[in-house]
Amino acid sequence: MWHDRNKPLSWIFVSRMMLIICFLIVVVLTNILIFYVPNPIYQSGVMFLNTNFWLFILIAVIFLAADLFGAFPFPLNLPAPIIRAFGSVFCIAFILLFFQWFDTIYGTTLYQFFWLTSFILVPIVFLIVLASGYYEIMRKLWWQPKLDQEPE
Repeated sequence: MWHDRNKPLSWIFVSRMMLIICFLIVVVLTNILIFYVPNPIYQSGVMFLNTNFWLFILIAVIFLAADLFGAFPFPLNLPAPIIRAFGSVFCIAFILLFFQWFDTIYGTTLYQFFWLTSFILVPIVFLIVLASGYYEIMRKLWWQPKLDQEPE
């Protein structure tokens, strides 16, 4: 979350952990509701959620680490764009898995199209996220001293 860079580390850590805990509560509730909702699409969706549970947790931990590194001052925040770029790759992997699940439920061929385009899309997204992260760091380095020196 890019707008939280001026927040303290403790606030970033607690807020991200609350999001992870809320996700865990949603997973538990959906698994409880599987006994009361006889819809096969819902049951398949819960099984998809359970199958990709560790991928969700991995994505959350990667973005947590990126946000924590991003909260540090200049030399220590340099790993944040790299970590965030890897997190975006894992998000694309999840989206591909979602389209694969969607194809098995509805019999479409979306997964094949997105799987072929992912060979081009993944490096482009990685580079865009990486470049925009470093641009943001450099922009703060170049513009912040100029704003501090202007007389009122």
